[in-house]
Amino acid sequence: MSRGASIASTFGAMILVLAGLVIGLFNERAYQAGRMQALTAQAEVLAATVEPAVVFFDRAAAAELVGALEADPQIDAVGVYDASGVKIAELGRAPARSAPPSGVGANLAPLARRHAVTAPIMHEGKAIGRVYLHSAPDAAVLVVQRHAGIALLMITAVLLVALARGARDSELRAAREAGLRADELARLNADLEQQVQRREAAEDALHQAQKMETLGQLTGGIAHDFNNLLQTVQGALDVISKRPDDLERVQRWSRIGLDAAERGARLTSQLLAFSRSQKLEMRPIDVGAVIHRLHELLPTVLGGGVEVQFQTDGDERPVVADAVQLELAVLNLCINARDAMPNGGRILVSVLSEHIEDDLELSPGPYLRLSVADNGVGMPADVKARAFDPFFTTKGVGKGTGLGLAQVYGIAKQSGGLARIESSAGRGTTVTILLPQILKGLQDDAPASATPDPEGGASARVLVIDDDEGVRAFICDVLDLNGYDCLAAKDGEAGLSLLARESVDLMVVDYAMPGMSGAEVAAAALALRPGLPMIIASGYAESAALEEALGRPVDLLRKPFDSSALLARVAKGLRERTPPVTPAQAPRR
Repeated sequence: MSRGASIASTFGAMILVLAGLVIGLFNERAYQAGRMQALTAQAEVLAATVEPAVVFFDRAAAAELVGALEADPQIDAVGVYDASGVKIAELGRAPARSAPPSGVGANLAPLARRHAVTAPIMHEGKAIGRVYLHSAPDAAVLVVQRHAGIALLMITAVLLVALARGARDSELRAAREAGLRADELARLNADLEQQVQRREAAEDALHQAQKMETLGQLTGGIAHDFNNLLQTVQGALDVISKRPDDLERVQRWSRIGLDAAERGARLTSQLLAFSRSQKLEMRPIDVGAVIHRLHELLPTVLGGGVEVQFQTDGDERPVVADAVQLELAVLNLCINARDAMPNGGRILVSVLSEHIEDDLELSPGPYLRLSVADNGVGMPADVKARAFDPFFTTKGVGKGTGLGLAQVYGIAKQSGGLARIESSAGRGTTVTILLPQILKGLQDDAPASATPDPEGGASARVLVIDDDEGVRAFICDVLDLNGYDCLAAKDGEAGLSLLARESVDLMVVDYAMPGMSGAEVAAAALALRPGLPMIIASGYAESAALEEALGRPVDLLRKPFDSSALLARVAKGLRERTPPVTPAQAPRR
């Protein structure tokens, strides 16, 4: 071989060595990136899979899902944590290889040839926990396989070329296999996401079924109460119609009839709130006021033989929760307590404030302790241990879904607190909901003044659209007696016809009417008179749905209402109107 050829060969070998080193480094980075990507995908799949178990704090279900990863030799540690860092389930192949006890970060950097990743566990757009995966170290044969080619390249250029080609082919095969595996993982992940979505839909349906089950238990007792209320109202009107000149008797029976109608309205409002399917409305609420609304309802629902007592220290501060869901939780607890006392007994509902310092599950601070205690049969230890598990029930078929206590636990967790059970066989049961108190005050829900608008009254014209003649006449009489000029229409078409040719300052429209609904009438009225103040009267419509349909805030007046509530809303609407509302070509008549 000539010197030139030798130099060329040496130079070529050096180039091949350098090229081999560059290729080896690139392939090593690609390999590690592929492993990290696959590990991240596995973490995301696991997070989606264990989400229902974390929602219900089901350690057994979480452990079963985590245990499935034991078949993967590349995984040596797995951990599942809730939002506060409490470990729910874990997997470790050796004492030295286990998930951290707490405080896992959102991102962990690679450690030598071992990798650790975390993935958030999401529920309804919020992170409720996280999973932790740690990969096993590379097997020695894999390390040798990846780096032997580079070592041999430094010995001989020929072997370098051959081994580099073999190593490259091997890496390409591995890359193809990794791609196939990634595709398979993506397919499995898509399948898991569909399963999770189906399960969430099923759980939503079951939650609504639990509401309707509770509603069914409500209606039996309330039907009797409604008959009594209707009898009172009918009797009052009958006495008044026969003795209209007896002023004292008329006033007394008017008060009795109005009081009965008001109690019926409260019962109807609670039934509608319980049966409604809607998103949680988390806001500061007064728990004492929530419990006070149950004072009349609970004796009716629970029936005779059960004595209900209420206890409060009068020192509660607001908590952030959904008032309807919390009311439903207390109602469910009281129904469970009644069922645990087949021969009757006593239920104590208490609302007390306390300051918690040393509690492993709660942060220090002021809490509200809401408890429902009974002196019933109690629970044995094995039943108590599973009481908060979803779908677990000791009741017979058709007697309950097993979601009641699970909902109570979920409501407590959503509010930043927790629920606990104290019970033993023969000694009764106490279920306690601990909710963190806040310093921020309650929202001011005080009703507006019922005084007519000083700029309205005799000079304001109100259009009333309602298909019920009695309701229409009541509204117009109240408005006439208070100085308003009232136009009346029995349906949407007649009302819009009046609006097109008459001067109108405010419109009161019923929501549920034959033909055009109240929402359709309101939309058409706004097209004729942009900015026209309006009040939509309804016994069951949702303000959120109306606002979405109209694209603007809606003043919803819930039926039944009295004259004070009507006048307050009319005065408020006239005060807040944005002039001009009335076209110049529509003079008053």
